[in-house]
Amino acid sequence: GTIGLDELRSASHDPVVQDFVERSKCQMLRALLNRDGVEPARARRVLQAVDADLSGKIDRSEWAQFVTALARERVRYLKVLGLCSRRCYWGRGAEENAEEARGWLARGYAFFLGPVVRPMPSGYLEDLAFFTRNWHPVLAIVSRDPDHPFTRAEYAAALLVMNSYSLVGSVAISEW
Repeated sequence: GTIGLDELRSASHDPVVQDFVERSKCQMLRALLNRDGVEPARARRVLQAVDADLSGKIDRSEWAQFVTALARERVRYLKVLGLCSRRCYWGRGAEENAEEARGWLARGYAFFLGPVVRPMPSGYLEDLAFFTRNWHPVLAIVSRDPDHPFTRAEYAAALLVMNSYSLVGSVAISEW
């Protein structure tokens, strides 16, 4: 089946649909289906964004592509939030992520920490390496995650500012 703009408008007036939208707590549905029905301009924009073949109706495959793209964007958004909050645990070494190859930094950590820390928790080294690659002042310039919100130039500027403050503080303390 398919759904068009007229069907979407008429369904928004159905009390069952309105009750479902209110109980779902889904902000996207609430914004799309407001109390007075669907705003025509917003509904048209949403339909055009989802309607890949521009037929004026959304079929099952177009809806599936839209929901998949929305889920991927949500995961990327959560990843960016985690990167901005300096999240440490990512589950990179977990069994479900076993196909990921251990990077050079995780192998280095395993070489130096492996003999000292036994048993090593599963995924600890991969997560430590990922955290280091994204937050070390120098490594982050060249090896940060592609989804990280800071650019290389911003990292370089931050490094310059941090070193400038350190230099000023060192000079002030040595002169005191």
